[in-house]
Amino acid sequence: MPEGEGSEAYINMNNVMRQMGCKEQAFDYTWMSVSKSVGLSFQKPLPYICDQEQPTSAFKNLNFVCVKYGTKYGADYVNKLYDGVRRNCSLKFDFICFTEDSEGLDKEIKV
Repeated sequence: MPEGEGSEAYINMNNVMRQMGCKEQAFDYTWMSVSKSVGLSFQKPLPYICDQEQPTSAFKNLNFVCVKYGTKYGADYVNKLYDGVRRNCSLKFDFICFTEDSEGLDKEIKV
């Protein structure tokens, strides 16, 4: 996969799929991404959601962690990040923020 916009997202998606036990889907997803980047079409229909009902043990304690330091970014950036994770992650998780200033952070964020 060539470097550029989106390549890191493909890698992250592949890692998540493999850890959820969806190795075949992760393999197909990678080939679809590589094919697209070199101008080929990937013919196999691709489910983007893992059909495994129960997450593997790797996801029993899922944590999202961010760092907010200084004044360049305010609490609203962390809150938007948390809200995006909350909306898009169906698994139980903890959202943790390492910061020296917790003012304005959502009450569900562990500081």
